[in-house]
Amino acid sequence: MIVDDEPLAQRVIENYAGNLSYLNVGWKCDSALEALEALHGGAEPDVIFLDIEMPRLSGLGLVRALNHPPLIVFTTAYGDHAVEGFELEAIDYLKKPFSFERFTRSLDRVQQQLEMRAAAVEKGKADGALAEDDAVTNRDTAGDSRSPFFVKSDRGLQRVRYEEIVMIEGIGDYVKFHLTSGNLVSKRSLREWEDTLPAAEFLRVHRSYLVPWEKIESVEGSEIRMRNLKVPIGRAYRAQLMEKLRVR
Repeated sequence: MIVDDEPLAQRVIENYAGNLSYLNVGWKCDSALEALEALHGGAEPDVIFLDIEMPRLSGLGLVRALNHPPLIVFTTAYGDHAVEGFELEAIDYLKKPFSFERFTRSLDRVQQQLEMRAAAVEKGKADGALAEDDAVTNRDTAGDSRSPFFVKSDRGLQRVRYEEIVMIEGIGDYVKFHLTSGNLVSKRSLREWEDTLPAAEFLRVHRSYLVPWEKIESVEGSEIRMRNLKVPIGRAYRAQLMEKLRVR
């Protein structure tokens, strides 16, 4: 679904989608209100490419109005809503104008999330079951000597325990913490967090990803497997990763 009050912006995404055989634009809406009506009327898109600045109801307002929103990729000419967008669990934030290459990178993230959801359904791991598994894991590691630390976000200072970090993703000038309890956005860069967190515990495997060593289950080709997650291995970081594997 494309939601944008600018016809040109709609056409750009539609043209990009036309070059990808696996992507079909099922709905186009000129406003967030029109999209809200379509969604309440039974529309079930896998992902919404959603503008933010629109009359009467903004893209952010649309997401807040939905109990169970689809995957969201915000598309906007303004950069000052990025943190708020990620706090709403957006998959990505595309700043207009964006290239076809940047568009496809966003779709890679969408595809990864869709695969994770499908795997969870197939294995019977609904959110409640996953939360219980995480609670057991946290109880098992409650005696961990590593002290929690605080992350500054738009919601203030948020306490984070090392054992709840699934991975840390760099997105532009921001960082998204993927936690067992949800997601958290930090305004510090991935490089800053790499320098701050203990090197023995966290490994940079890609220019956009920092992962906790203990969460890695396997390395398959150019990807790391962690539960239902797949994280790409960057060429510049592969040798370091393999050396770490040999050491262990």
